[in-house]
Amino acid sequence: MPKLAGEQPPEDVLKPRYHAALLAELVGGATQEEAAARVKVSPRSVRRWMAKYGVELERARGEIVDRAVGELRRGLLTAAVTLVHLAGNASGKSADAVRVQAASAIFSAFSRLPGSSDLEQRLARLESLMATPPPVPSARGRTQVSLLGSERPPGAA
Repeated sequence: MPKLAGEQPPEDVLKPRYHAALLAELVGGATQEEAAARVKVSPRSVRRWMAKYGVELERARGEIVDRAVGELRRGLLTAAVTLVHLAGNASGKSADAVRVQAASAIFSAFSRLPGSSDLEQRLARLESLMATPPPVPSARGRTQVSLLGSERPPGAA
C-alpha cells in the first residue's frame, strides 16, 4: 500500500532500523536526549520506545552488570592474595605506606562481604514476598504482609 504524504510508517517498521541502536546507546549510559541525537530520531520517539521496550533495556543493563560482577569475582582471589602479600612483604622507602594501604583495602573489602550486614537477608525477604502471591483477604479484613516477616491483620501491632 503506498504511503500518503506526511504519514508515519508503522512503529514495527521503525523498530528494526533503530531498535538495536537505541538499545546500545541507552545501555551504554546515554541519556534519552543523547541517544535520540546519536541515532537521529526525535526525543519523543525515544520516550515512546522507552515506554514499549523499557523492560528489555533494564534486562540488558542487568546482563551487563551480571557479566561485570562475574569478571570481578574471577579476579577477586588474585587481588586478595596481592593485598595480603603487600601488607606483609612491602619493602623500600614507601613500605609502611604500602602496608597501610593494603591493610586498609583488606578491611574495606571484608566489611562489604556477604554476611557482614543483614542487607542480603532483607533483600531475600523482599524477593520471596514478590515471588509469592498475596494472601487472600479474610472475612474480617485484609491480611497485611510485613517486610519484617510476619503476617498480621490490620490494626494489630
